[in-house]
Amino acid sequence: MKKTYYYILFDTHTQVLELNHALRSAGIKAVISPAPRAASICCGTSLRVEEAEIDRVRAYIQEHDSVYKSIYQIEQDFDSTRDKYC
Repeated sequence: MKKTYYYILFDTHTQVLELNHALRSAGIKAVISPAPRAASICCGTSLRVEEAEIDRVRAYIQEHDSVYKSIYQIEQDFDSTRDKYC
């Protein structure tokens, strides 16, 4: 079953960790994951956000002037036995 995911891309791993921590503190769900190959214009690490959370994430990013490179939308199969992230 295909699902839509959003990957927030960054220039550095530190930026990934900082936004992940800030989002978690705000009660917004995001997980650290490898950046999709199709969007490999970043440091290789990204935050994966489900479609239900993306509006909250975008609002948080805008409100707090969070640093990120871009947001990449992709529809993909998610294999819970293989695709495990932090």
